[in-house]
Amino acid sequence: MQKNILFYTDSPIYGGAERQIVLLAKFLDSKKYSVSLACSKQNEELMRELEKINKKVFRLNVAHKHDPRHFFHLKKIIHSNNIALLHAHVWNPASCRYAYLAAKSCKIPLIITEHDPGKISILKTIIKKWLIKNVSAVIAVSHENAKLLAELYPDLKDKITVIHNGIDIAEFESRLKEKQKFDKKTILCVAELHPRKGLKYLIEAFNKIDDDNLQLIIAGDGSEKRKLKQMKSNVILLGKRDDVPQLMAASDLFVLPSLHEAFGLVLLEAMIAKLPIISTNSGGVPEIIEHGKNGLLVPPANSDALAEAIKTLLNSPELNKKFIQNGLEKVYKNFRAETMAEKTAEVYDKFL
Repeated sequence: MQKNILFYTDSPIYGGAERQIVLLAKFLDSKKYSVSLACSKQNEELMRELEKINKKVFRLNVAHKHDPRHFFHLKKIIHSNNIALLHAHVWNPASCRYAYLAAKSCKIPLIITEHDPGKISILKTIIKKWLIKNVSAVIAVSHENAKLLAELYPDLKDKITVIHNGIDIAEFESRLKEKQKFDKKTILCVAELHPRKGLKYLIEAFNKIDDDNLQLIIAGDGSEKRKLKQMKSNVILLGKRDDVPQLMAASDLFVLPSLHEAFGLVLLEAMIAKLPIISTNSGGVPEIIEHGKNGLLVPPANSDALAEAIKTLLNSPELNKKFIQNGLEKVYKNFRAETMAEKTAEVYDKFL
């Protein structure tokens, strides 16, 4: 008999964490679990993606993540739909607070996935430490995140399971359509235009390389757009794009210069696209990229190191072949969405 699982998030955006929600819903065993989603009506893109894979969606009539109506809506959905387990996707360290209260009130297990943990204000920390007492299990998307969570919330230490994010390899490969390479050698970065992505250091590194046959393309949108445009450079800012696989297929090198990266799903995509990769030794990235084995790692906020790494890979075809082959083997072995779903189901079954 199917168990009813309710996913919940108060995220207003459709980013990496939200894409993982969709993948998990897609690959959980539909014979065992009936998955539905509750989220605010503002996140239309997330709801649309869930509906594409025939999952039930509850649109919450709330103004923002602080709106107490989240709690009352969740209680009603849980009672009316015989929900056996609530899985909250904590996209922001202080988010999803009403999930803790709703699960406790309805006396059902609560699983939380901490997609991007970090320090929060003293008051928010006190509130969260009180709320998490009733959590059944915590999923961290990297060992580095698990370590951080245990430091911030010692009471969670024995409840944490590491389950890496996954990728739908077959779907992504199907979108890697053959495309003629760009006219110039191309460095590609796909990232939100946000200070923590370290994009200014990538642009600085690019400006240190004297090569008229080289271009840097950044795909993404965000708060730093105007600032990055003002930097003296011929970098191409494409904005948010839906054709990332095609852009990867047309490029020669992928760089992710983040100051902090909880996981780095886009690195998995770059590996499947057979691109040599440079990233920063930050957060969960070293669990994906092993320096000298399937890519190069440099210190965050270091444009000189980035520039040297770029020059190394632009002039090392044999090293690139090695990185590409090792990257493909690693993503197929460790980061399949099917594996993520299977491991998540094991967590569920402990409490159902």
